[in-house]
Amino acid sequence: MKDPEKMKMLAKEHLLASDRYLKKNLFDSARQEIQDAKKVDPANPYISACEDRLRLFEEAYVGQSSHAQAPKAPQPHLTINLKPAVSQSETAQPASKEELLTTTVLNLKAASQSETAQSAIKEELLTTTVINLKAAASQSETAQAAIKEELLTKTVINLKAAVSQSESAQSALKKELLETTILNLKAAASQSETAQSAIKEELLTATINEMRRQIDELSCALEIERKAREEIVNQQLEASVRQLRAVLEKAWQYGEPKSDEAEEIQKLVRILNISPEVEASITREVKLMMYGKAVKEVIAKRKLLRSSSSTLEWLRKIYQISINEYLEYESHFLMELVTSQFRGTMLFVSPDENLQGEFVPRFKEVGFAVASASSIEDALDKVEKLNPAIVVCDTMSEMGGLSGFKFLHFWRTRPKFETVPFILLCEPFEENQIRASELKNAEGFISKTCEFDEINILVNEKLQYIREYIGSLK
Repeated sequence: MKDPEKMKMLAKEHLLASDRYLKKNLFDSARQEIQDAKKVDPANPYISACEDRLRLFEEAYVGQSSHAQAPKAPQPHLTINLKPAVSQSETAQPASKEELLTTTVLNLKAASQSETAQSAIKEELLTTTVINLKAAASQSETAQAAIKEELLTKTVINLKAAVSQSESAQSALKKELLETTILNLKAAASQSETAQSAIKEELLTATINEMRRQIDELSCALEIERKAREEIVNQQLEASVRQLRAVLEKAWQYGEPKSDEAEEIQKLVRILNISPEVEASITREVKLMMYGKAVKEVIAKRKLLRSSSSTLEWLRKIYQISINEYLEYESHFLMELVTSQFRGTMLFVSPDENLQGEFVPRFKEVGFAVASASSIEDALDKVEKLNPAIVVCDTMSEMGGLSGFKFLHFWRTRPKFETVPFILLCEPFEENQIRASELKNAEGFISKTCEFDEINILVNEKLQYIREYIGSLK
């Protein structure tokens, strides 16, 4: 099977040869070259253009011949003598500017005949132009000088020949030039429209992408602002609740607040903008907590006998504890009452002496036997000897190079400590990291800035969970 590309190139060579024969007025040879091109590549769009060009050259030649028989003989003689120079110029420079212009005109004429073949014609035209330009650029300086001189001579000859042409030949040339100009203008307009359309589409795409980027940035900024506002609201509410709780604890320390204290509390609630539901919940929680403390203090001072229920009834009256509240709180209160007698051994790990001085004595007051450790290494030595009921550990990393987080990971690897609660004392900025670590039910964390009552509640919750877990196993 023949290669289509090679067949196209062979047909092109025949057509270029026919064009050279036309310029020498060898019309039969030119017609034979066109016929050979048809045999090689019948679908070549340049063939019809070459046939039209052959017909035009024959008509022009016939007009010149008839004009030569008139009295004005010098001009035809000048034309006949100039043809060999034209032939020599074509032989010396096959890729001259005239041939390049002729090829371009033929290509543009053929391009108007078939819209389907336009893309192939443009590509082949571009390839031919590049090849011809490369060939011209590679010539030596001597050859270029000869070409320039020959081109100048040819230009002079062509101008003289153009003056001597008949009116019919001039009309044909003008028509051909006009058609070429129109084709060039149409091609330029088509390319301009295509380029403008591509530019508009590219600009539209860039505009859409920029708008999407701005929308994404705005959405991200709004989301950050929303989270910041929620965090501010939560922090404000938490601070307000903490402030109200402190005032309520002071007011309920020795029983129900007096009327003037109650009015002050209501003013504070309105200033802090706390809802009635939140106020009622906090008041009930503080009331029950202060009642439980009062009962424990009475028991610690041994002023309450087992058979004496009048004292408990008197305390319920003082703290306004209803029967329903008492029954609801009784199981939790009795469990705290039992554990407060002896709550086991606590291992408190922290290099911060201030933190130890604040919490260790308070844990001893509520019934723990507290063993302190200032480093993780010290804590590891005491763990095996003490067998603690609960561990409270600082997250500070200055403890012998090991942090509280690594101590927690070690704790999880020891099966014997599975039922021993572990609580981390952390900085506020470490809370999100600890939440992401997926603590177990027996593990917890609390800020170092917390009050003792808050950490004591967390300790009681973890011990209560362990008791319920062990009870479920039985």
